[in-house]
Amino acid sequence: MIPQKRRILCVGDDSDADALIQTVLGLAGYDVVPAGTLADGLRLAAVGHFALLIIKEKCPDGRGVDFVRGLRAAGSKAPVIVHSDDVRESMRSEALEAGADLFLGKCELGELVATVRRLTAAGQ
Repeated sequence: MIPQKRRILCVGDDSDADALIQTVLGLAGYDVVPAGTLADGLRLAAVGHFALLIIKEKCPDGRGVDFVRGLRAAGSKAPVIVHSDDVRESMRSEALEAGADLFLGKCELGELVATVRRLTAAGQ
């Protein structure tokens, strides 16, 4: 039996960073489902089971922290990573207070695969 790939929802506007995240995680063996807007991401999160969600803080239709608040209010317990080019401590604090499990700045993306493996291992 072939093991099923762990599904990750990646919400972002297809910037270079988002494309890099999708490529790196795909090469690491994850099934990455992209969503270009927060609205698309919410729709996909409501109907699909994802081991992890990666949300860009600034999307064309809103902020990632608002997305996370909505997920948590709806009862979702899936691990969430918010990533942003804005690495101010206030941004990190806001994301974590909204219910994100982790905040990654652009310069921290090199640790992404190890971080995703750690967060998705708990749900196995």
